[in-house]
Amino acid sequence: MRAETNMMLMSPMNSGKPHASKLHQLDIETGKIVTEWKFEKDGADITMRDITNDTKGSQLDPSESTFLGLDDNRLCQWDMRDRKGIVQNIATASSPVLHWNQGHQFSRGTNFQCFATTGDGSIVVGSLDGKIRLYSKTSMRMAKTAFPGLGSPITSVDVTFDGKWVLGTTDTYLVLICTLFTDKDGKTKTGFGGRMGNRIGAPRLLKLTPLDSHLAGTTNKFHGGHFSW
Repeated sequence: MRAETNMMLMSPMNSGKPHASKLHQLDIETGKIVTEWKFEKDGADITMRDITNDTKGSQLDPSESTFLGLDDNRLCQWDMRDRKGIVQNIATASSPVLHWNQGHQFSRGTNFQCFATTGDGSIVVGSLDGKIRLYSKTSMRMAKTAFPGLGSPITSVDVTFDGKWVLGTTDTYLVLICTLFTDKDGKTKTGFGGRMGNRIGAPRLLKLTPLDSHLAGTTNKFHGGHFSW
C-alpha cells in the first residue's frame, strides 16, 4: 500500500482455522511493524480470511487508506482513517480499530475462499463449492453474475485489469472464464457490469496431461494462478 512503501500482513490461523482477527502494517523501508490493527464491526471483534487492494494497482497510490476484506460470509471494505477524517479511534495503545466502511455480512452458505479486483474496483470471489461470483464496484450485497461450480473448491482467483478474463485455481485444474457478453441492446459488457444470465459462456479447463499428472504425484497441487496484469 501507499506507493508500495507499506505492506499489510495477516497471520491467518485462529483456533486451527484460516482466519485472522488482527492485521499488521509493515514499513517496507525500515522493515518494522508500525501498527497492529483490529477487525471490528458494531463493537464486536470479527475475523478475516483474506485482504486485497481496492483496485488492481491501487497499491501504487501514496494516499490509499482503504482495502477490501473477505471472510467465509463477509465481503467488505476497511478504512484506516477515522470516520471524521482526522485520526483513528484507538482501542488500545497498540491496536487501533479499522473502520468498516461498507460491505455485507451474508447470513450463511457463501463459503468465500479468495478474491481479487479489476482496475475499476469490481470484485471477483471464489467459493468452497467452486462458484465464482462477480460483484460490481458499486455493490457488495448481490453478485451481478455467478458462474456455477465444477465440483472443486476455488483456492485462488485472479482477474485481468479490464475485467474481461477471470482465472480460478483448484487443487487439480485451472478455470479460465471470459466475462464478455452482448446484452439485449447489442452492447458488449462484462459480467461485472451486467447480468449475464443464460449468456454465460462455457469455462475453459486447464489440466495436466495424464502422464504429467502421474509424474507430479497425488500430493502435487496447483497454487495461485495469476495473470501478468
